[in-house]
Amino acid sequence: MKVVRPRHQQGVALIMVIIVVAIITVAVAGMASRQQLDIRRSGNIFDLDKAYLLTLGAEDFARAVLIQDGIDSEIEKLSEPWAQETPPFPVGDGVLVGRLEDMQGRFNVNNLIGANGEVDQIALKRFERLLALVGLERTLAQAVLDWIDGDSEARFPDGAEDDYYMQQTPGYSAANRPLVSPSELVLVKGIGYKGYQALAPYVAALPQGVGIDVNTAPALVIAALVEGFSEEDAKMVVEERGEEGVDGVEDFLAFSSLAGATIDEAGLTVASSYFLLSASADWGRGRARLFSLLWRDSNNKVITMMRGQGAY
Repeated sequence: MKVVRPRHQQGVALIMVIIVVAIITVAVAGMASRQQLDIRRSGNIFDLDKAYLLTLGAEDFARAVLIQDGIDSEIEKLSEPWAQETPPFPVGDGVLVGRLEDMQGRFNVNNLIGANGEVDQIALKRFERLLALVGLERTLAQAVLDWIDGDSEARFPDGAEDDYYMQQTPGYSAANRPLVSPSELVLVKGIGYKGYQALAPYVAALPQGVGIDVNTAPALVIAALVEGFSEEDAKMVVEERGEEGVDGVEDFLAFSSLAGATIDEAGLTVASSYFLLSASADWGRGRARLFSLLWRDSNNKVITMMRGQGAY
């Protein structure tokens, strides 16, 4: 016996089928979309990894360049291969750019405190002059001294220790040790981000006692060596020095552009051991940046002291 369903039941069944098909279609489309997104995300990660590996390759190349430079000469000059900025270099499907900078051409903030724990007065005067040259108050040097010295006693009247920093939001403590990175200056009372940005091209965080290389120092660092010198005065010194530099500090002090200037020879050098590699690479949709602080020891071995993908 044939069962005949009412027409309205047949219509309901058809609608149910359409709804089920629609749900399945939406689900499949969503799965396909997520799969495409996952594939693209994975591709981006692979591209980023490849770009980062390229920057590590730049570090290996920089290490080889510095080793050869140490073999060729004990004096650093801006005319040497390590100091030349190379054009973008294609590698496979990627592009690599890198440059080396002599970090001893900068002022080493850690020199403010000597090995005996006392303030190095020569370094302090140079830092105060550098602060003024970049448009900051000389008195900020006192807060920096408190940040890197080993005690918790604030210098009067412009220093700062935990009693100041713990009142910030959020609160934190003074480091009371040498800087690991110049970027720590952002945390120092009165300096902040803008002050750090002004100082960043001219300061370094190296071991205590590392000298300023007069062959590679920029004009503003040269100006900080002489009381009353302006950046324009120092540019004349840099022009006289040229890329070939000098063979000794005494030759630098004999420059005609320094005639009449009083410069303490302490803490100056023409030989360097610390260099900063700045490398960037593009591969597909991936882009990587690398900053590596490299140290060349007395045996001409180059060691990576610090490596990061943010600023040094």
